[in-house]
Amino acid sequence: MSKIVIDRAVPVLTEPSHTPAARIAAGAVHIAALQNSPEWASAPDVQTATEGWLVENDSLEASVKTIAELESKLSAARSAQVAAMRRWDTRKRVVLSAVETACDGSKDRVQRFGLSVATRRPVPLAVVPEGLQSRRSNTTGVASVVWTTRKGNRGYMVQHATNPDDPSTFSTPIVSSKGKFRLSGQTPGETLYCRVRAIDPDLPNGQTDYTPWVAMMVSS
Repeated sequence: MSKIVIDRAVPVLTEPSHTPAARIAAGAVHIAALQNSPEWASAPDVQTATEGWLVENDSLEASVKTIAELESKLSAARSAQVAAMRRWDTRKRVVLSAVETACDGSKDRVQRFGLSVATRRPVPLAVVPEGLQSRRSNTTGVASVVWTTRKGNRGYMVQHATNPDDPSTFSTPIVSSKGKFRLSGQTPGETLYCRVRAIDPDLPNGQTDYTPWVAMMVSS
């Protein structure tokens, strides 16, 4: 026996309704259409259902407005909090500065104010730089090297040469504040040499020994 298919119209809403705003907009359009329909007067059940939908549409719209107002207030409150924290930090620094001035370096007096005394850790003495190695450049005529830096470093002296066995080819030492050195304007394919020492005024000579020479190829 074949199944009898009844061609019965089923109403649907095709508008997107995945967000509160979309629901409110779709509800307003269809509620107005229902109320203005020529079928409205003869369909009391539709009237009752639509009135209930209207109540919930208005309620949803009111909740959206409430959330928007609260989010606006919350955003303003967060901005005010950030500003208050900055002022708090400023006042804290003013107080600490005033206590430092009043105590004139006395640890006991600082502690009698109920504050801790900062512990100053000495910076370790510099050592001969490590990890010196050539780095290939993508720019023609450039030779470059890199090395490992240490926290608290006070700078480096870099020297390059065409022949590490001939002091007459040694360059004047060049100061570098970073763990890299770049020499441009050289002959592509040429091999140069580089060495590095760390600067430290607390060392007897104000600097460490040099690293061994490292070859660096000029990019071509």
